[in-house]
Amino acid sequence: MPSLVSPTQLRLRFAQALTRMYRQEVPQYAVLEKLVDQVNAQHKSTLSLPEIPRHGAVRLASLEEMRIMSRFLGVMDMKSVGHYNLAAASLPVHATAFRPTTTQDMAAAPFRLFTSVLRPELLERDLQPLAQSLLAQRTPIFSARTLELVRVAEQRAGGGLTAAEADEFVQGGCETLAWRHQVSITRAQYGQLKAARNGDLLLDILAFRNPHLNHLTPATVAIEAVQRGMHGVGLRAKASIEGPPAQRACPVLLRQTSFLAVDEGIVFEEDADGSGHGPKGGSHCARFGEIEQRGAALTALGRQRYDEVVARGTQLGLLSAAWSGGPGKEHEHEHEKVTTTAAAAVAQRQEDYRRLFDEALPDDWETLRKEGLVWAAYRLTDKGEAFAKTACTATTTTRPSTMQQALDAGLAAWQPMLYEDFLPLSAAGIFQSNLHQDGDVPAVQSVHDTIADSRRQLQEVLGPDGMVDEMELYRAQQDQSRREVCAALGITHV
Repeated sequence: MPSLVSPTQLRLRFAQALTRMYRQEVPQYAVLEKLVDQVNAQHKSTLSLPEIPRHGAVRLASLEEMRIMSRFLGVMDMKSVGHYNLAAASLPVHATAFRPTTTQDMAAAPFRLFTSVLRPELLERDLQPLAQSLLAQRTPIFSARTLELVRVAEQRAGGGLTAAEADEFVQGGCETLAWRHQVSITRAQYGQLKAARNGDLLLDILAFRNPHLNHLTPATVAIEAVQRGMHGVGLRAKASIEGPPAQRACPVLLRQTSFLAVDEGIVFEEDADGSGHGPKGGSHCARFGEIEQRGAALTALGRQRYDEVVARGTQLGLLSAAWSGGPGKEHEHEHEKVTTTAAAAVAQRQEDYRRLFDEALPDDWETLRKEGLVWAAYRLTDKGEAFAKTACTATTTTRPSTMQQALDAGLAAWQPMLYEDFLPLSAAGIFQSNLHQDGDVPAVQSVHDTIADSRRQLQEVLGPDGMVDEMELYRAQQDQSRREVCAALGITHV
């Protein structure tokens, strides 16, 4: 039996191949990568594998496509984590993120794929027949050979593929997510979708025979510097950075921004009336480049406080379109001159929000840990390693009896866990910033019913192990690190 390429190595190769492909398809992405590299170097970044994008995104048309995509990504040990109900943000899609679920696998190949799928039942009623008709015409998104390789990996103990199979597998995945200029709908259908609420989103999902990579996202340690630098390298930045406020000593969760979607040519097979006068041209604008900066993962209590402060900030107008740019407004107002008075008002709202945020989530690591607001990874210090060798002979007066005592004595240390997931409102903000229309999804159900139905739909295709609760992953990692330290130091009260 020849040696196999492991799932982790497959994930690394796939991320590298997608990067090469996207640089060619969207040249602005290569410009963004260079800018991010320069900013990270200036700030002495210690990010590992900086050449690997931290995540990408794809929009699928049907639950069947989600089921098949789940199997494909599973070959690379990318599991469905989290549930994102974007209908709450006026988008007729729901999503999950496929990613590694262990710290070791994430460190070896830190790539995620945020995968959303259309919810046709949330479209305007007069648009649903067209959507259902187009969905019925969809063909398999992966080639027969790629699906065969998925089955081979699934049936092989421990997974993995041979070197030749791995090359075919990665190529097959790239072919599925490659950009195609030719659309599979008529001009009349294009016009109907374009005019609809969230029309550009619907076109991105329904107008093409295959899904395509919607964006890739390199990581930075200084997202404000990247945001400021985009204009200087010819990239049109979205008006604001999504996520928590800037300039915290203790950054939490995820901050994201992007350059705005680029116009790409599309070709219609023929006129809507079937006159056959040859291909007709048009344009589509939905693909872009994103940047992310990750902070600490918040516990359930921390997330509750975060959600409450976002809701409060929204209620007070601190997160309104008046300073954030608003969904879809960047295209209209991005280059308008901001008066001194307006700029001062923006700065004041940002400062007010920052103050509100810091009250809910103190800007001090030890306070965040002691109040149970961040997940912590514990380890032995050098002093702790030396003590552990003699722990069995240590007296009860010298041996710590709690983790806090071990920390106070310098035998153990901790660091906040990195947030590995996504924020629904931030994801929606990125979506809407790169669409030309905004508006609300019809309120066909209560928010609670919409969430419940979304979970049910996705669970049916992802299976019982789908949509893993990310909080349980962080909890398990924290508990494991505590147990290991306590066992080494002879602490019985874990």
